[in-house]
Amino acid sequence: MTERFDLVIAGGGAAGLSLAAAVKSVAGPALRVAVCDGAAGQAHRGDSRAYAIVAGARRYFEACGAWVAMAPHVVAMERLEISDTALEDTVRPALAEFAEPLEDGQPFAHMLPNGVILDALSARVAALGITVIAAPVTGFQPAEGRVQVKTPQRTLSA
Repeated sequence: MTERFDLVIAGGGAAGLSLAAAVKSVAGPALRVAVCDGAAGQAHRGDSRAYAIVAGARRYFEACGAWVAMAPHVVAMERLEISDTALEDTVRPALAEFAEPLEDGQPFAHMLPNGVILDALSARVAALGITVIAAPVTGFQPAEGRVQVKTPQRTLSA
């Protein structure tokens, strides 16, 4: 049996989850959205990656409703200096510097752990009623004005 959706997103990382949340937030409850990801639901413990979330990304996360869960965990970046020299070099000229707050008083960027981003987006996706399928997309093909999306156990149509 083929399950029907309006949109199927392959990949449940930050890009896929935020796209699902943004589209559903704009389109409303009638739009049926699914996210397929083989790693869906796995804990993010031990993931030491962190990301600099610039102002545009912060506004995007605000618009899709996930920033409120991220905000308690952010560390404001008040200054950033980019150099192509080694840490131990005596003279370290900066190639670029960022130190000014934005017009709205917000810092130019925030640091966030990857797990916080994924947890907040996962919670937002769940709150919006988006279907998350814990399986990778293994193939797709056009079919009668739609696309059939295959996972190891299911066939979806969008």
